[in-house]
Amino acid sequence: MIKFFSGNFIKLIALVSMTIDHIGYILFPDVLILRLIGRLAFPIYAYFIAEGCVYTKNKYRYFFTILGLGLACQLINIFLANDNILNILLTFSLSIIIIYLIQFIKKSISDNNTSAKVTGIVYVLLAVTVIYIFTFFVKVDYGFIGVLLAPLVSLFSKRSLKIIMLSVGLILLSIFNPLQWFSLLAVLPILLYNGKRGKFKFKYLFYGYYPAHLIIIYLIKMLI
Repeated sequence: MIKFFSGNFIKLIALVSMTIDHIGYILFPDVLILRLIGRLAFPIYAYFIAEGCVYTKNKYRYFFTILGLGLACQLINIFLANDNILNILLTFSLSIIIIYLIQFIKKSISDNNTSAKVTGIVYVLLAVTVIYIFTFFVKVDYGFIGVLLAPLVSLFSKRSLKIIMLSVGLILLSIFNPLQWFSLLAVLPILLYNGKRGKFKFKYLFYGYYPAHLIIIYLIKMLI
């Protein structure tokens, strides 16, 4: 299979899909096709969150950037829409915590450090348990399985296994929400991912776009 989609191109697909989804959710909740198109966004972002945790040069900055944006967007949701469901960036913040712990276990295995490996496993189990309890009492976008999607992808380094785990997670997610079956279509552009970022650095566009487009859509809703 010829792989010719850069990471930037696939993220732009997710960005457009996400925008259409939010337009449907906020402005046209009865137009189902908008929500179906929007199912592409979450799996793509989850896949690249897992990738970002591997390739980032500063793990702390990466985590706190996602967390900070998530908190900012949560304030937007609360004040402009009275929506208390924790947004997707906060979902991914929980995912990143689990991924970093998985990375700690992998490093312990490669270093043949049994004590650290056991400690890492205990931490992962503890983190997953705490997050599960948290999502039981607090509504998180895509729920507990949504939190686990990116960590599932991060379990393996081989591309084919990553895509298999992504698909498994999406199937589990779809069992509880039939609308999510359309999210499996997101696997197609990921299959064509060439493993390269692309010519241009769109990092700040992707970071800034999420809160910006929410504000615009909510303001439009207030005006119509």
